Amino acid sequence: MKREYLRWIVPVDRSRTAVIAGWLGLLSIFPYSGTILAPFAIWYGILALRDLKKNPDKRGKGRAWFGIVMGCINTMSLIAMIVAIVIKLNYSPKLEVDFGKKGDWDFDGVELMQEEGDL
Repeated sequence: MKREYLRWIVPVDRSRTAVIAGWLGLLSIFPYSGTILAPFAIWYGILALRDLKKNPDKRGKGRAWFGIVMGCINTMSLIAMIVAIVIKLNYSPKLEVDFGKKGDWDFDGVELMQEEGDL
C-alpha cells in the first residue's frame, strides 16, 4: 500500500522483461530502429509472459502483450517491404539500348565540328 502511487510513475512490482518488451514495442514504430527492434519486442514479450506465469505477484501483462503485438505488426511490415523491394528489382523493366550495326553509325556531325574548331 505504501508504494501504490509509485506504480504510476516507476515500474514497481513489474516484470523487467515486460518493461523491456513494452519499450521495444514502442520503439519499433520508428522507421529505422523498428527494423531491428521489432523481433526483439516479440522475444522479450514472450519471455515476460513466461516470467509473469512463474511469478503471479508481478504485474506487466499489458506491456508484454503490447510488445508482442507491436513487434508482430512491425515485423510483418518489414517482411512486406523486403518482399516488395525484391519483386520490384526482379520484375522492373530492363533498360535496353539499341546501338544498331557498326555501319549504321553516322559520324558526319563530329567531322563538321572538328573542321570548325569547336572541339
